[in-house]
Amino acid sequence: MRALGLFLLALIPALTGFFRGERLRREERTLEAVLSFLRHIRFQIEVFSREQEKIFTSFENPLLEKSGFLPRLRELTEKDPCGALKYALAESLSEWKMGINEEKGLLDFAESFGSISRERQLEECDRAISLISEAVGARKKDLPAQIKLARMIGAAAGLGMLILLL
Repeated sequence: MRALGLFLLALIPALTGFFRGERLRREERTLEAVLSFLRHIRFQIEVFSREQEKIFTSFENPLLEKSGFLPRLRELTEKDPCGALKYALAESLSEWKMGINEEKGLLDFAESFGSISRERQLEECDRAISLISEAVGARKKDLPAQIKLARMIGAAAGLGMLILLL
């Protein structure tokens, strides 16, 4: 019975490290989904000159649906089309674990979205896409090392606890 308890006690930090690695991977996928959303917006403005409501309802992404961002955005669009993107982003950014620059860039983009000329909207989309693309690239580069580190720390903590308790 004691051996089982020790095993479980050592397993908890190891699983914590594993789940930390999975959370890092999910954050990267969410950032890629946001990039896909921005590219969708740009395409809809450039090719179809669509209204905001149609832009937001024509995009689907399981991660952004599950996080509540897209349902919240669609709901807010019905009430306040001009401020919907800004408010939906403001509510979701803390969950997405982005850097300060990315958050500020997205909020700046959302602030002016729908209230400036088509050409300026395309420029703002390009700026936001570039910012998020750089963030995705940096995350992709660092992600394997961060996941490996999280798992190794979890395993080492689990073994350390096991050794201390023996």
